[in-house]
Amino acid sequence: MTDRSETSGGPPVLERSELGQLSRLGAGGEGVVYTAPRVRLSHVANAVYKEYRSRSLRTFDVQVLRSMTEFLVALSHSDGSRLINQAAWPCATVRKDSSIAGFVMPAVPDAFYLDWVLPSGKVDRALAEFQHLLNPDAYLTKRGLAVAPRERLELLSTLARALEFMHRHGIVIGDFSPKNVLFALDQGPSVFFIDCDAVCFQGHSATPQLETPGWAVPAGEALATIESDTFKFALLAVRTIEQDHGATRPSPGRARSELSGLLERALGAARQRPSLVELAEGLDRAAKSASSRRPAERPVTGAQTWPASSPPPSAPAAHAPAGPSRSLSPPTAATPPIAPVSHAPSLGPHNHAQATPGARGPTLKEIAVNAGTAAAVWAGYFIPLSLVTTIWAGYGDDGEQRYGDGLRELLLWSALFGVLIVTATALLGRRDAAGLAGRSPLYFSDETQDTARTGFIVGAVLAIGVFSLAGGPEPGLWFFGPAGAAAGFLMPAILGRA
Repeated sequence: MTDRSETSGGPPVLERSELGQLSRLGAGGEGVVYTAPRVRLSHVANAVYKEYRSRSLRTFDVQVLRSMTEFLVALSHSDGSRLINQAAWPCATVRKDSSIAGFVMPAVPDAFYLDWVLPSGKVDRALAEFQHLLNPDAYLTKRGLAVAPRERLELLSTLARALEFMHRHGIVIGDFSPKNVLFALDQGPSVFFIDCDAVCFQGHSATPQLETPGWAVPAGEALATIESDTFKFALLAVRTIEQDHGATRPSPGRARSELSGLLERALGAARQRPSLVELAEGLDRAAKSASSRRPAERPVTGAQTWPASSPPPSAPAAHAPAGPSRSLSPPTAATPPIAPVSHAPSLGPHNHAQATPGARGPTLKEIAVNAGTAAAVWAGYFIPLSLVTTIWAGYGDDGEQRYGDGLRELLLWSALFGVLIVTATALLGRRDAAGLAGRSPLYFSDETQDTARTGFIVGAVLAIGVFSLAGGPEPGLWFFGPAGAAAGFLMPAILGRA
């Protein structure tokens, strides 16, 4: 395979057929992620391919994606290496049937996975999402993760510098939350951004900017700005230090320190927020006086990691560029970012995030909107499907069509199972806000809509088969379709969050 670009000297554009045998790693509402075994990014270990769903492409600005790959090619050797080692940045677009269908990006390095001990005792290999650090030490040690107070502060300092690097190059995260930032500690504090196709790049976004519930900027502020990223970083810092998903300010009873004062400013008016460099330097100074002992080495006495006082300001400790610990070859003019390989890379397993305590659930308004969406979609699909099904199968053994009673019964079953779906949507949305995989609250996504519709059709066909054997529709048997739809919705929703 040879590298190609749409214009001479531009970023590579790959054909989907050239990526090798694709193996599915995971899926979300926007698309599906696959291995890309015949693609090697010269400056990282492995590559993966994200392919958008056709629905997503209708509103997706492909030109922004192209400009992101062009930007990587134009970066200097050092900046390109730093970006690609701290972010799953789009490196090349991928064509399918003459149209851009997705992009190739670095796989999450092994350093950003952790062994997560489930309550059953089973050990799961999971992404090291920053959301884990928002939990109390006592909980984390039970899950096999021990982080010292100093390490928390050093990770936050590393993240502040990584975010400032992104801002310097016109990259604003926008929907900045603890689920799209990963961390590593084994070889020193490192961070890694995921979901980079959703960022605001040089003032443009490929998709509409959204906010994760519980991580919204103050009312009236613009989305996806340097100031909004700074606010959300400060919120993440407070929740990481307090070990509390719902914290919005440093605890009032704590001794005032330079760091808590900086974070209070960052959570205040946009024009008065300190820079990320100031925040990083404050975190560095606080880290010097914080304990370096991990919870397993000391009694757990509470969540406090705020230093009682901070030493006088001094020159911040030197920091290497944020990124994973493995040594990788950066891109150069002589080394293109995409090259073929003859062997299949070993990719880390897909994330199976676990519930975490202490999170703020969605508001009543969010639950109501979400449940209303589920009810509207349910009614929009299944009232017409109910009508079609009863006309199709509504013949008695005397040859007379009697779909009126069947329609009423089927609509009753649809309503009952609809209540189940709406209730489950609200409850799973509340659980999701506590740290389960996916967006919070749980929405009627493309995947759950597709599986619900498929489940109804399968159930309807099964019902018609039973009717045929019985010589006509039998009262009480019309539940097959709605039950299949409910199962089709709930299974991917629950499995995706198990």
